Amino acid sequence: MTLHKTSLLIAVLAAFSAVVTPADAAGFKRIKSADDFNSKIVGKTLASGKSAFVLQPNGAITGSSPGGKVVGKWNWQKGYYCRALRIGKKEYPSDCQTVYFDGSDFYSVGQQGKGDKSPVFSVK
Repeated sequence: MTLHKTSLLIAVLAAFSAVVTPADAAGFKRIKSADDFNSKIVGKTLASGKSAFVLQPNGAITGSSPGGKVVGKWNWQKGYYCRALRIGKKEYPSDCQTVYFDGSDFYSVGQQGKGDKSPVFSVK
């Protein structure tokens, strides 16, 4: 390998090693345990814009949004928040998600962290 290629490889590797995920950059940390999830998220109002919902301690999801009433079920499975819900007439099938929290705000990423990111919700 030439000196130029070696220098380029080192520069590329250094750039990738310095990449910070958006969650880390904003102070969000992943919630990995049921105890943390229950103490930080469950039973609190999660609000974003005109939408608000609560993950009830009994596993129910209740709330409202411009799309209609929010109803569903949730549980904690092996490090993931799993939920199935309906907003108005639209069904959202079961999905297990990674959860991130910064002390006052929360968001999740579908398909066990490989899917779409939810909006950021304030936790009240």
